Amino acid sequence: MKKKVTRDSIVVITGASTGIGRATALQFSRARPHLVLIARQIEKLQQVARDCELFGATTEIHSLDVADGEKMTELARDIVRATGRIDVWINNAGVGVVGSFTEVPLEDHRRVIETNVIGTMNGSHAALEVFKRQGSGTLINVASISSRLPTPIIGSYIASKFAIRGLSQSLRQDLAVEGYKDIHVCQVNPSVVDTPAFEHTANYSGRPIKLQFPMATSQQVAQKIANLVEHPRAVVFVGPLSGLGSFAYTWFPSLTAKVVTWGAKRFYLGEGKGNASSKGNLFQPVKDSSSTSGGWKSGETTQA
Repeated sequence: MKKKVTRDSIVVITGASTGIGRATALQFSRARPHLVLIARQIEKLQQVARDCELFGATTEIHSLDVADGEKMTELARDIVRATGRIDVWINNAGVGVVGSFTEVPLEDHRRVIETNVIGTMNGSHAALEVFKRQGSGTLINVASISSRLPTPIIGSYIASKFAIRGLSQSLRQDLAVEGYKDIHVCQVNPSVVDTPAFEHTANYSGRPIKLQFPMATSQQVAQKIANLVEHPRAVVFVGPLSGLGSFAYTWFPSLTAKVVTWGAKRFYLGEGKGNASSKGNLFQPVKDSSSTSGGWKSGETTQA
């Protein structure tokens, strides 16, 4: 059954303060739904909420760490008590760390898994509890081409995205076994996206991040996410390298791994010295302006 987001829809978005999350909130706001925006930094959420309300959406904001399962479940139940339902839940929150696996402290790797994997599990569990009672709903997990294409120097991030891919596949099978035909689990695989995430990434490489890839925009990813509500699909790819990279690794894994390794050295890290012990936004949100773009496509961004 096809559905659209309307003024009566309740849409939950995690990681809504910047980048893809912010772009997705703005994309949906044009249909004037009720948006539940979740991130750690309340000031950024307030700005996003104001922008969404200009399009006619109603909003509520919650400063919440998605790794806290009890609070995520409690929030979902509070939303249902207040509004009666949840129609769309988007697990978008994520963090990353760059550097040789053994040079990155284990606590930093663990934090990536807690946010990206446990956070997605917490959101999925909370949403599906509601969807099963309703008999309908759309769960959208934002993964990455990294869920299908291993890349060096971001080991725990790769592990987290592979996990999100496996979780999403398993949840679809669960729902099929249980006979839920109107509950959908969708996975979005963007390639490299121009967002502030790379500025916020923890960096132990000793070199600045300097992206020189063809990039998608946050708005392109947001449009794909919005399309999934009306036309649910198991997996969608976004960006010039996403589908191609997945195809190449599936059919030519050894050659593709060599090309990706070479490309990571040449196009991911810049010359010179970077901050050798930056924890980025792993444990605390970065205090800067709320934006959908990192300025990489325009060449405006520099990374220390």
